[in-house]
Amino acid sequence: TTRLVALRARNDDLKQLQTKVTQLEQSLAQSEERTAQERRKNATLSGALAEAQDSLMSHRADAERLKKENQRVELLLEVQREANQEAEQLIDSLNAQLSYSQEDEFGRESLGAAGASVLGEDRASSG
Repeated sequence: TTRLVALRARNDDLKQLQTKVTQLEQSLAQSEERTAQERRKNATLSGALAEAQDSLMSHRADAERLKKENQRVELLLEVQREANQEAEQLIDSLNAQLSYSQEDEFGRESLGAAGASVLGEDRASSG
């Protein structure tokens, strides 16, 4: 009977150990599942990160291209401003010449009219 009691105690210990092994196996399976989920999540995040990096590089290239284009446009605007200033100066110069020419012509017309008037008076007095 002592042997029987000892065997029963040993049997109870083995059952407890079996229960612990089963619990540990379940815990290991859950842990492996979580690890697999984390790996899938990491793979998804890695893919998203790679896409974001590609997009960032593309945006940086676009920004650099736009910056160069903007510099070219600024240079063209500066050339256009200079051309506009030269055109305004030319217009001012031509307007001044035209004004002087019109004044000169008006002066000759005035002199011509005064001369004709004088001549008309001379003819009337001599006639």
